[in-house]
Amino acid sequence: MTGRITKEQQRGIEKLHVDFAKRLGTYFTEFVGNVVDSDIAFVDQTTYAEFIMSLHNPSASYKFTVQPLDGPAILDFALPVAYQFVEHELGKKVDGPLNDAERSVLAKVVRHALQELENIWKPVEPVQVVNAELETNPKHIGIAQPGDTVILIAFEIHFQHANGLVNLVYPYTTLENVLSKFDA
Repeated sequence: MTGRITKEQQRGIEKLHVDFAKRLGTYFTEFVGNVVDSDIAFVDQTTYAEFIMSLHNPSASYKFTVQPLDGPAILDFALPVAYQFVEHELGKKVDGPLNDAERSVLAKVVRHALQELENIWKPVEPVQVVNAELETNPKHIGIAQPGDTVILIAFEIHFQHANGLVNLVYPYTTLENVLSKFDA
């Protein structure tokens, strides 16, 4: 297993992402035209294998690279959450794997979410998210070794007619060089 983060670092990471939760709630509310609540459900350290096993297949998981940290990360949408955006935009019920039009809607939501992620990181370390790509089979995401430590930030999303988690996952190795900035 790779390194561990301290409780102080974990609190700093959580504090940083409280702003992300608020920004997601604001954007999601604008997107669907109804109030959408977004709060941090929990921040945890786990292994990459444990996180991957927690995902459904198919999933709506976007893997991406965080520059200049030179590390991967994942933004995963529980399917009920992903379906809410698609159903709102396309005006039809969705279940099962996403088709091209449905993926396009979700990609628009993800692009905005990742821009907000860049914005919240500015005070700590200016970052840029690149190479975001949808992966529907969790076994194919492949951003870390099974025993590697990952930091999991789960956001609870509440729509009028659905709710679920949006998970943001950073491998320890992605954050390793900036963790000291969370010590103070």
